Amino acid sequence: MPLDRPLNVAGATRTHPFDGLILCGGQSRRMGSDKAFVEFAGSPLVAQPMRALNMAEQLVAIGGDRAALESLGVSYHPDATESAGPAMAIVDGARQLGDAALPTTVVLACDLPLIDAATVTRLVDIRVRTGADLVVALNQGRPQWLASAWRHQSLMTRRAQPSMSIRALLHDLSVCYVVDPSLSVTTLDADNPKDLAALRSNVTPVHEVLSR
Repeated sequence: MPLDRPLNVAGATRTHPFDGLILCGGQSRRMGSDKAFVEFAGSPLVAQPMRALNMAEQLVAIGGDRAALESLGVSYHPDATESAGPAMAIVDGARQLGDAALPTTVVLACDLPLIDAATVTRLVDIRVRTGADLVVALNQGRPQWLASAWRHQSLMTRRAQPSMSIRALLHDLSVCYVVDPSLSVTTLDADNPKDLAALRSNVTPVHEVLSR
């Protein structure tokens, strides 16, 4: 059944339009199974990023299990190159939004079980207000690249190669890093079963947020 994407979300009101990308590719080696569909709080893990992006004009899942993702009601686009990494997925995903793309593109990983619409709205609002090419949350002092808001036109100027880091995309871009204790919670990712177990127990997992 498609995941319900209600128009009204408690605590969040869209003030600027945006599109959304959810990165679902990769081999999930540390999780041991497709992490987009690991159960968390009664739903697949990818369900929470979908809810957080429910106010997006366009929402596209990049990579992962096409049939399973489409069964949740999200549009799908395959990875341009299998296991090429998130930088290529972001750049290719931006191109898939087409001529109707809005000025801001929000990028979320599929493994953010606490992400919410209020966090997304805040990232978008900061990007518009500052005019930055990229707004990214800091989590435990490290950029959480896969909880970010990009200027769409800036993404369209990027060229990515397999295994390129997201940091390598940032040449000549203006980047705004957001430091906020609440974002350090909502942008926590679940890379492995230990992270998931800690989150299920309402304990903040302490692990390195990878600089991809």
